[in-house]
Amino acid sequence: MDLLEAYGRLGVNGLPEMRRGRLLQEARRECNTPEEAWRLFADAAPVVGWFQCQSHQQLFTEGVPDHPDGGILLAAEAVDKAGRSVSLRQDGAGRWILLIERHDDEGDQLWDEVRQLIHGKDGHLRYRRYWRKTADGCVVQWRACLVGIDERGEQVGARQ
Repeated sequence: MDLLEAYGRLGVNGLPEMRRGRLLQEARRECNTPEEAWRLFADAAPVVGWFQCQSHQQLFTEGVPDHPDGGILLAAEAVDKAGRSVSLRQDGAGRWILLIERHDDEGDQLWDEVRQLIHGKDGHLRYRRYWRKTADGCVVQWRACLVGIDERGEQVGARQ
């Protein structure tokens, strides 16, 4: 019995619907400064998302701003026009890592979608969570990607 079939047999109410699919990495870029990190992020042409600096966080729904406000860029997540996930993180050693990833309906992993409240706004961030089976047989969430934003009932970003 495969993983999706086993999940379906649980029959537990309240669990999110799972689907088969996987996350494919299309690009990985690294840089050393917050200025370079912002350029990498902006060059990925995100349409909707958020970024966080030392003293400011900002949501954007009509393309990435020209530059971030609020000090050093810490992290960012977005969706581009093609529905790909664009994420920017620090690696803990003074570097930034930009990942561009896309969903693929093929594969033996599972995914579901969850919504997180947007702090201070009427809306939700929509994330796709990816789950995989470990060598010891456990199923764990290994990645979550922003796939869109719901503001006041309007969806912006990727649609499944």
